[in-house]
Amino acid sequence: MAEAIAHEFIAETRYRVVPDPKQADAVLNGTIINYVAYPVIVAESGRATGLQIILTMGVSLTERKTGNIIFSRPSFEMRQRYEISADPQKYFEESGAGLDRLSRDAARTIVRAILENF
Repeated sequence: MAEAIAHEFIAETRYRVVPDPKQADAVLNGTIINYVAYPVIVAESGRATGLQIILTMGVSLTERKTGNIIFSRPSFEMRQRYEISADPQKYFEESGAGLDRLSRDAARTIVRAILENF
């Protein structure tokens, strides 16, 4: 998630992302509060063929020098759905790709929300 957010800031803004918070003007903190994955599509065999991921996280951007909160979203929720082959012989693990999509979507939404706050 951190990598996706850093990439989005670099791609969409002129801000630099630095690894050391002591060198930053503002520090972005995030906490994963909850992660749930559950079946949303079930084949006749009883096997799940579609899963929904729900990620809830808290996000805040704080000005380092003053400690003032620039942006805060204490309960930020993102969802991503992915499918699993009903045929075990053709099974392809999609959870990694689903989490990657979720990370990119969350990063895009977080960066846009921060930019709209200014």
